Amino acid sequence: ERKGNMSIFLINMIPKSLSAEHGEDSEPNLAVNPANPLHLAASAFTPDPAGSGSVAPIYVSTDGGLTWSLNDILPTGQALTNDITLRFGSLSNVLYAAFIAGPSLFCRTADFKNSDLMTVLVREEGLWDQPWVEATTAETTKGTPDRVYVGFNDRSKTMPVTPYQTASIDFSLDAATAPPPDGFSGPIIISSRVQGYNSLFGLGENAPSIRCAIHQDGTVYVAYFDWLIWNSSGSIVQADVVVRRDDNWGQGSMPFTRLVDPSDNRLGRIVMNVPIVWNWTFSFGGQRTGSQLSIAVDPNNSRSVYVAWLDNDQSLTYPTIHLRHSSDGGATWSNTDIRTIPSATNPAIAVNVHGAVGLLYELLTATGWETRIEISADGFSTVPTAFILAKMPANAGWFGDYIYLAAVGKDFWGVFTSDNTPDMANFPNGVVYQRNANFTTHELLAVDNKTVVPNSSIDPFFFKVTTIELDQDFYVRDWTDTPTSGDTGLEPSNHPVFWATSDVWNRNSDDPGAMNSNGQPENQDAASGTGTKGDNWAFARIRRNAPGSQQTVTAHFLVSEFGTGSNFQDNLSGSNDIIFVPTDPTVTFSASETGPKTTSGYPWNLKPSASTHLCLAVQISTTNDPYMPPSLSGSAPGWPTDLRILNDNNKAQRNLGVTVVNIIGRGHHIPYSAVVHNAAPFTRDMELLMSGTDENVRRLQGATITINGEQTVAFQVGKTITVPNMLPGENRIVTVSMPCPVGTEGETLYLDFHEVIFGNTISGFSIGVQFASVSEVLRNALKFQNAVFQRVGALFQNELARIIAAEAEALAYAECIEEAVYLNYVVCRAIDIECIAIQIPPVLIADMFDVAIAFRNFRENATAPAAAVPLALDHLAALDKLNASMTIAELAKGSVADILQNVRWQDALYSNVFQLRSLPCSAQLRSVSKSYISNYSKGLAGGADYPSLIAGLMPCFVETAQALPSEAQALNAAITAMRTTQPGNLTGLQKAHRDFLLVLEGLQL
Repeated sequence: ERKGNMSIFLINMIPKSLSAEHGEDSEPNLAVNPANPLHLAASAFTPDPAGSGSVAPIYVSTDGGLTWSLNDILPTGQALTNDITLRFGSLSNVLYAAFIAGPSLFCRTADFKNSDLMTVLVREEGLWDQPWVEATTAETTKGTPDRVYVGFNDRSKTMPVTPYQTASIDFSLDAATAPPPDGFSGPIIISSRVQGYNSLFGLGENAPSIRCAIHQDGTVYVAYFDWLIWNSSGSIVQADVVVRRDDNWGQGSMPFTRLVDPSDNRLGRIVMNVPIVWNWTFSFGGQRTGSQLSIAVDPNNSRSVYVAWLDNDQSLTYPTIHLRHSSDGGATWSNTDIRTIPSATNPAIAVNVHGAVGLLYELLTATGWETRIEISADGFSTVPTAFILAKMPANAGWFGDYIYLAAVGKDFWGVFTSDNTPDMANFPNGVVYQRNANFTTHELLAVDNKTVVPNSSIDPFFFKVTTIELDQDFYVRDWTDTPTSGDTGLEPSNHPVFWATSDVWNRNSDDPGAMNSNGQPENQDAASGTGTKGDNWAFARIRRNAPGSQQTVTAHFLVSEFGTGSNFQDNLSGSNDIIFVPTDPTVTFSASETGPKTTSGYPWNLKPSASTHLCLAVQISTTNDPYMPPSLSGSAPGWPTDLRILNDNNKAQRNLGVTVVNIIGRGHHIPYSAVVHNAAPFTRDMELLMSGTDENVRRLQGATITINGEQTVAFQVGKTITVPNMLPGENRIVTVSMPCPVGTEGETLYLDFHEVIFGNTISGFSIGVQFASVSEVLRNALKFQNAVFQRVGALFQNELARIIAAEAEALAYAECIEEAVYLNYVVCRAIDIECIAIQIPPVLIADMFDVAIAFRNFRENATAPAAAVPLALDHLAALDKLNASMTIAELAKGSVADILQNVRWQDALYSNVFQLRSLPCSAQLRSVSKSYISNYSKGLAGGADYPSLIAGLMPCFVETAQALPSEAQALNAAITAMRTTQPGNLTGLQKAHRDFLLVLEGLQL
């Protein structure tokens, strides 16, 4: 069903094989794998279908919720299993589960589809009521651990007569590798206020619901009820809704202490004091009430947090859902509700990447229960978009104490339970049943599809709300295989090589060029220089899948070093090498148009000092379909920032480097170099997985890979290359040497390199050969000669290099290049070319790429050339080594592309390293860093703001040096370099700042 810009899919999750079941499958929960949203896990009060009494199932979907099956992997040890909650790490693919099975258990599995039982990490013999798990994969200075938090009501600590705080949390800072059993920190009591004693039940405790919300920057919230005063009947309690916060994952000796309430100076901010009817009599439409609570944080702003709860009006006549918002991290809350819903229960809230808030709940009406979801893009300032998911008669069955809503990317995903009578009137927005059912007779049918199941019952239902409709959802293709086969805007991208044939490309003129025989745009390498022959034009091809209203799409282009992990630059970066036009191009779609439509060329200029081996990216946006924040600017297109290109069809990158060859060169090997950059704020090994189509691999057999001129391995599909011990911001060169095979003109063959973590492809690059005429092979060699020697001339003030570059440029742009002309030029200039190449500082100081050997071979072959094409390939090989040598040397001097990474790294160090975290200035430094990171990702800050940021942090840098006497000399040298960097020299400032951070990195190595 569609409504406005949104559509909804709803399915009954009971598999067909369980069509005869008629239990109360209540209290559902859901886990969506952020690394692959097609993978979902869910739970409910569903027993083992085999009746073993020792295991329990989870629901499993591998197609995004279109179908579901059961997998018996919960090691309950008994028949009864309650209060199951599930979450995936955000990148690890590890699934975590907490549940009650006599004892309370916390478990994990690396493969939720596998039939092996989950591994028990924590076994608590006491009762952990409503254990509620939340998880994420963190970005830290020591790696990428899964951080998992379990809020629970520790009723094992309930004492007769004496009130006791029972609201608790247990967590692991590295749950994916924590050894079982007892892989957690140990329970921490969250409640800080004295609890009232319930004489009826004979205990004093908190309410069962303790809920966590995690932000990727390390902010963790916990919401709970403090039960304060009970009435004499034991059914009414006066309670506080309380929120606590930690700003550093709960690390340290006093976690979750960032919020203090001014009314009593106790830990935890009181949102509201409320009356609650603790109702176990199921009198509210067949349901019980008393401890319904939810909390969610905006993924774009860790200080924007929402909490929803259930209490009763002052007359205690009906329960009411309240939703409130804090914009300052829970320190203060809205004085009034931003949404109030009387006669409702089970609120569940989530916030998507665009800041839209989803509120799921169950409403008691005059005709029975309705499960509803509301979605608001403006914090409920205006009427939200609402869907009725299901209806059921009052007292038809017990649906439990909670339901669940998640936001992954732009969309909302949820589960609830409801009466399963197969009647479309009960599902106003449509439904799909897996189990056998007759919607005409409104009967459930057994597995034989004939026998009537005697009574209706409670089933779990999964739903997904897609927030962007087809006519509003504009996208840039990640891949095109043929004119009739290509990316349809799926999120995440379903193509293993999403960077080689995408719909963003570069040209050396404002003509977008023709599409090749496979329907793919024909990219040209970037050109450098100051004249028209050094200009570049970026293009993007945009689509939508359905006609609709007239829309204007804006395209924003970015550039990074060719390879993987390098951070993108745009017109905010303050680049010294790239000149961007400030105005982004737009494309207007009429109401009837779906595309593809190509942008006008976006002109950008690459200065002579820069390498022409680059990656191009685009992010598109409309008013209704902005790209998923954060921006690519200042970040790498994959981990450790996030899977921002894979998961957002508004973004695409082209990362394919091609050398032009001809059959005459058969037998030669042609190198092409790429930069591998560690964009993480910690030292790590980077893993590159080799792949390629069978045809490409067969025809490029014999290819080799060399890292920084030292480690050489044969290309082998399925094998992984390790680039070891990469420091934050470090760059290394990977050179792929390919044989010149047989081919036909226009054909392209390439090999693929996937950057992987936890088995997930997060980015990558491809290197290949393209067959062309002899004239085009010679032109390619001359154009590269021009680019590389322009670079030599600009970087080292070498006038002869500039002259040789100009000569090569003049020859390269002739309409047709004769072999004799090329050979004559090379014979005349070979000695000069060699002399210049071997005498530049990067080669003289450390010739790690064997530049001297390559140019000597080129010069020797040029003395008596047998044919132009083989010599041109030797020419290209030598130039590639020289270009790589200059690239690695220049990157070592600093890079404006890494400014944001420096600030992220700085924030991580002062958050995670004890000596830094305990400094008096640490909290302020982290706050300023987070603000800059947030503003940069929104386009509100850039390179121009970097010098003032560093100047403002200088007192903390000095304090750091004073506190670390063993490192003081190196730190003070870096501080001096930052202070004396010339105004406007962002590259030098970034380098000096990085040198400072490298010293601090050594504290933990």
